[in-house]
Amino acid sequence: MAYYNPSHKIEVLVDASPVGLGAILVQYPTTRDHSASPRIFSYASRVLTPVETRYSQIEREALTIVLSCHKFHLYLYGTQFFVITDHKPLERLFNSPQSKPPARIERWLLKALTLQEIKEATKADTTLKAVIQAVQTKQWHNAKLQPRVDRNSVECFFHIQNELSVNSDQSLLLRGTRIVIPSKFQNHVIDLAHEGHQGISRTKQLLREKVWFPTIDKQVEEKVSCCLACQVTTNTSNIEPLRMPEASKNPWESVSIDFCGPFPSGETVKSDNGAPFNSTEFKQFANYLGFQHQRITPYWPQANGESERFMRTLKNTATTAKVEGRSWKQNLFTFLANYRATPHSVTHQAPATLLFNRAINVKLPQPQTVAPADPKHQQPLDASCKSRQKNKVHFDKRNKAKSSEFKVGDAVLLRNSKKGKLQSPYEHQKYQIVKKKGSMITASNDNRQVTRNSSHFKKFKEKKGETDNPADKEEQPSKKNTNERPKRKTKPPAYFGYKQSDK
Repeated sequence: MAYYNPSHKIEVLVDASPVGLGAILVQYPTTRDHSASPRIFSYASRVLTPVETRYSQIEREALTIVLSCHKFHLYLYGTQFFVITDHKPLERLFNSPQSKPPARIERWLLKALTLQEIKEATKADTTLKAVIQAVQTKQWHNAKLQPRVDRNSVECFFHIQNELSVNSDQSLLLRGTRIVIPSKFQNHVIDLAHEGHQGISRTKQLLREKVWFPTIDKQVEEKVSCCLACQVTTNTSNIEPLRMPEASKNPWESVSIDFCGPFPSGETVKSDNGAPFNSTEFKQFANYLGFQHQRITPYWPQANGESERFMRTLKNTATTAKVEGRSWKQNLFTFLANYRATPHSVTHQAPATLLFNRAINVKLPQPQTVAPADPKHQQPLDASCKSRQKNKVHFDKRNKAKSSEFKVGDAVLLRNSKKGKLQSPYEHQKYQIVKKKGSMITASNDNRQVTRNSSHFKKFKEKKGETDNPADKEEQPSKKNTNERPKRKTKPPAYFGYKQSDK
């Protein structure tokens, strides 16, 4: 075993077996040749998990490289080193830009972005080369005049020139202690920061700890907002303003049912999408009686809220009868008779009185009165309309409802109807809107067509075409938070070899 010497060349020897991984960190005291003997100064190894034992050999060999980079991070970070392996296919995967490795190895390659690669990309980036020269010479006007330079990016660097510095070999541009990433690797580092699928704010925070580049905020927002996994697992509330049905002006003008009783049908019959109402027999029944059958939006019982609310009351009545040991059918008829004879809380008149223009008989004693020949329904109608409007305003305000902006042709995600702790709020498949009628939307994909209320959909944000230079769209200096706290003066550690630009 030997002591680590930062001036000596480093090699990492890696190998993998069906049950474990191993790596050795060695140094050569002189230039690498056959006469120099390597000196070992660190070992690393671990056994494979049951899942990792099922990896292919090339994946296990690549995993060994990842292990060595993690274990020897203290020695390897910021230095140039060589990886020695007996698995030749890895050489092409790691050294060839045209290689297309498997998805698992590609994710590991994302983690292997080294300072050497950033230095090489910085030298090839004309904009960063011009900025480095401007930082050293203080001649920013010349930087904008150089060919193939993005002037907007140079302008952005100019506003923070007092925070910029260059390392000793002029291969890295720093903002404070953070590395300025060249345009070639900007999407790359965003992918690294977003590997755990954190939100936009936390992805920005992670990036700002280590790196910086122009339009970093905008690029992160676009990248994360277009991430399919994040969109599927993020729950949203898209509630449209409440649509109150128009108050009926005449008895039996409109009937809302769940299951119709013995009374005759009205002009319009509104129901849910239960199997009895979707049958051919019910359609023939509607044609025979001459009423229009209107079905509500699937999975949206609020559209038939009057019937659904009353059904809940009937269920309570049946439950009460069971508790008392009585026949629920007999108890139901008794309840309906009393309910129809009781003045309504909104109209202040009994439903039977409004329907039949007379007070129906109940078991309670009552004086014999003659009903007016021409009842005035205007007052109950006005009270009902006023109550509906009040409910609508309250509902819209409480739920922050707003009209949906969906259009035919939009790509959307459908709310997942399956329940479970690990179920995502939305389905993984994308749908396309093919029809929109008010708040009712019909969407389809290759295998399925669904009709739901707009609150069951969420607009899918698709990735825009990536430009050759992501820094083309410049980040303008923010006008917010003008009253910032004064920043303390910082400088890079001297032992890294960085030098601060003249202020």
